[in-house]
Amino acid sequence: MEIHVNPDGWKRERLDQGTHRLATADGGIPSYSTPAAGVGWITDATGAPVVHDVLLDGAGLPLEITNPGGSPVTLAFEVCHPMPFGPLDLPLLNIAW
Repeated sequence: MEIHVNPDGWKRERLDQGTHRLATADGGIPSYSTPAAGVGWITDATGAPVVHDVLLDGAGLPLEITNPGGSPVTLAFEVCHPMPFGPLDLPLLNIAW
């Protein structure tokens, strides 16, 4: 049996980016008074859908809309779930760290 231990946890950080954003029912930008109802394409200055990922703000909107010139946002995802060792009924080892 092989057990891997990571004291920092098993999370992977990813840059928040994409070609879609949250959108209202009419395709607009969501706000507190007009919540998101789905997703829509992120468009360029000509109104055409972007072909490359755009930086997002961590809440589903393009960073350039919510915080022009802002720092890129990363999101952390749990890639392995922590498990207790007790149910494994492992033998006791005399190991000095």
